[in-house]
Amino acid sequence: MAHKSQDLRGKGYASKFYVGRNAAQNINSGVFTTVQYDTINLDILREYNTTTPNAFQPIKAGYYFLEASAMMQALAINDLFGLLFYVNGGNRIAQQYMLCHAAVQDAHLTIAGLAYLTPNDYVEVRVWHNFGALRPTGGNNYRDHFCGFRVS
Repeated sequence: MAHKSQDLRGKGYASKFYVGRNAAQNINSGVFTTVQYDTINLDILREYNTTTPNAFQPIKAGYYFLEASAMMQALAINDLFGLLFYVNGGNRIAQQYMLCHAAVQDAHLTIAGLAYLTPNDYVEVRVWHNFGALRPTGGNNYRDHFCGFRVS
């Protein structure tokens, strides 16, 4: 008798989330600032907290795939823009920086990573820039987001 595989998608433990930000968020220069996501589009197990901390908090230990994307408006030559994952407020697990060689109206970064997390952990998405003044994330035609799922 041949082994019959089962399709377990969406059944049992299904940690999945997708959150977004509907409006621009002003970011101070030189400060690693947590993105304040305000809309939960998908959160199967209610693991995303939109209050304090604005972070993903798994209810089961395991490996999680995480992905985030952000846009920063109005960059000039030599401006630096960064997007990072922070675990428990201090450990960086993935980061991406962009140095502008020309003026850019809407700079976009995406990061992804695999992290082993426990129920006591939380993951934030932070942005950073060195423009010397407030700069907004997001924009009229772009929505910053953060998503993830449990791999094992």
